[in-house]
Amino acid sequence: MLDVTGLHVRYGPVTGVECLDLQVHRGEIVALIGANGAGKSSTLNAIAGLVPATSGRISVAGQDVTTSHAAARVGHGLALVVEGRGAFAEMSVRENLELGTYAKPELRRPIPRQAAMDRVISLFPRLGERMNQISGSLSGGEQQMLVIGRALMSQPSLLLLDEPSLGLAPRIVEEISETLTRLAAEQSTAILVAEQNAALGLNLAKRAYVLRNGRLELSGDCKLLREDRNLLQIYLGGQS
Repeated sequence: MLDVTGLHVRYGPVTGVECLDLQVHRGEIVALIGANGAGKSSTLNAIAGLVPATSGRISVAGQDVTTSHAAARVGHGLALVVEGRGAFAEMSVRENLELGTYAKPELRRPIPRQAAMDRVISLFPRLGERMNQISGSLSGGEQQMLVIGRALMSQPSLLLLDEPSLGLAPRIVEEISETLTRLAAEQSTAILVAEQNAALGLNLAKRAYVLRNGRLELSGDCKLLREDRNLLQIYLGGQS
C-alpha cells in the first residue's frame, strides 16, 4: 500500500530524513519510532505531501505521488492525523467529522457521508454520544478520537498517525490502540504510526522502523526488536 524508497527531506542546510526505505502493506500496522527530533514527523509529513521530498520516491497504492499536492494524495486513499490533535474547537463533533468528507470532486470518488459517519461511530461510540457537543469541551482523549474519526471519514486505505498517544491517559491509549488494531483487521487499512513511546509502538505494530537523527537504525519484526539491546542503546545513548 505504501512504498517509500530513498527518501530525503531537508530544511535548508538541515537534514530531516536521510535515505529512508519503508513499506506498509494492506491490513498491517507499522510503527515508526525514535526519540524527539529523530525524523518521524518529517517522514509522515513528506509522505502526506505537507513538506517536499528532496529526493526519493513515495508510492501509495501503486501510484507515484512523490510530487503530488497533499490534497491529491487524499484521492489516492491517504489520510494523516497530525501531532497535537487539531480539532476545530468552536465546531461541534458532527461538524468536525463532516469536514473529513470534503474534497475537490476530481480528487476522489464521492464519499457517502452517513455511511462514513456510521462507521466512525461504530469504532468510537463515545463520539456518537457527543455529536452536538462543541469539540473544545471534549476531553483530550475524546479529541484524539475525534481527529482520528475525522481522518477516517475520507475512507482511507492508508492512515498515518503522528504521536497519537501524546498526553493521553493509559486507559485511553489502550482504547485507541484496540480501535486501530480492529481497523487494520476488519477494514484492511494500512496504518503507519509514529511514536516516541517505543514500548507502545512495538506492542501495537507488527513491524517497526527505528530512526535516529533522520536515519534508519533498526527495522524488523516487533517481537525481535523488543529483545534487541541496540534499541535500548539508541534511546539512551546519543539520540537527539
